Amino acid sequence: MTACCSIPETPSESLTGNARFFGETIIRPAVSADCHRITNLATVAYGRYLERMDKKPAPMIEDYAGRIAEGLIFVLEIQSSCPDGEKRDLESQALFSTSPAIAGFIMLSPGKDAMLLNNLAVHPAVQGQGYGKKLMAFAEGMACKAGFCRISLYTNEVMTENLRFYHRLGYTETHRATEEGFNRVFFSKNL
Repeated sequence: MTACCSIPETPSESLTGNARFFGETIIRPAVSADCHRITNLATVAYGRYLERMDKKPAPMIEDYAGRIAEGLIFVLEIQSSCPDGEKRDLESQALFSTSPAIAGFIMLSPGKDAMLLNNLAVHPAVQGQGYGKKLMAFAEGMACKAGFCRISLYTNEVMTENLRFYHRLGYTETHRATEEGFNRVFFSKNL
């Protein structure tokens, strides 16, 4: 671990190759066969923001095949059964139709002085169950492992749920700017 990082090691977490196991979940590098499911997950996760924006959110138009080929995307897989053992709605049925289910993903890229978290998405059927926090902890660990003392990210200003989420995890808003027609809020966290 880099000297500047103060992220504690998690006893229940074990590293096997490039995959990290968290109980009944695994976070691993995405492979080309995951592209369709990642694209669909992004569409479902970010689709709720369409009413708040005048165009599709950037993650809905991302080149996931290219990002996977660059090694920038990691997926969070969970057991392929619905919580409480039942398929309650169409979102749950879609998520758990494959085994294992990709419940979320994160896209990271090394920057000049910080690891950049480009994208975090969790399937709506399992939001609020801690998978976003697991992906964020993974991102922070990867940043430290790569020698970065800071992680930075941005989200759209209309994605107010994300603003609260990042703040709760200790991220500080650094500035706001319009990029590529998107009104973005930038955050940073020292590790």
